Amino acid sequence: MALRKNRNPALGPKGAATGRINVSAPGLPCAPRYTPPMRPGSLALAVVLALALWVPAQAVSDRVLAVVDGVAISKGDVEARARLMVLTSPMRDDQATRSAALESLITETLQRHAAQEAEVTPDEAAVQKAFADIARRNGHTPEQFRAAMRAAGVAPRTLEKRLEAELAWAAVVERTILPTASVSAGEVDAALARAQPDRDGSPPSRAAVSQAMLRAEVERLAAAKMRALRAQAFVEQR
Repeated sequence: MALRKNRNPALGPKGAATGRINVSAPGLPCAPRYTPPMRPGSLALAVVLALALWVPAQAVSDRVLAVVDGVAISKGDVEARARLMVLTSPMRDDQATRSAALESLITETLQRHAAQEAEVTPDEAAVQKAFADIARRNGHTPEQFRAAMRAAGVAPRTLEKRLEAELAWAAVVERTILPTASVSAGEVDAALARAQPDRDGSPPSRAAVSQAMLRAEVERLAAAKMRALRAQAFVEQR
């Protein structure tokens, strides 16, 4: 029987292929294509390869970027802190901000450890007051600010954790460093001689200069203590 060439339905306008090919003659059923069964070993290998290539988003977020004295800092932690920094500062959403976020989280972990050793616990009321102050500076009530943070992809808890660490460290500094800080009378005299007059033209008071110098000394000692904590701690960045 002569086969009559039919119009190939696999070709669309101007002979373009449509992806389907019909090779059967008119009126004759298309012979089924034989597909060899997959051997059990091949099936198992395919499943293993598929699982190896599949990496869930949660696993990426949980990837550890640093360990500070046994406390892990994950990629998700860094991304959350970076988003907070972009939201509350002129910083850009780039790798430099993520590096700064990681350093900030390392420092805060050391601050929390120092607070635990000094048996200092951040006061929840103080944390919420600090949160409200930040919200007010941004023109929001606390709840409005929380909603704005969520809309920007930042969990409010991210900011609260930062405030907890800062307040705990401030309490450590007040308890352990402030009592040891001092400035001599000679240092105050020298600072007074170099001081610029106030806006009204009057010289700054000795008490104001002394307090400013004491604050600067406390900050210097606190920074030195943090450097020492960082040097003593086991910090592994991955």
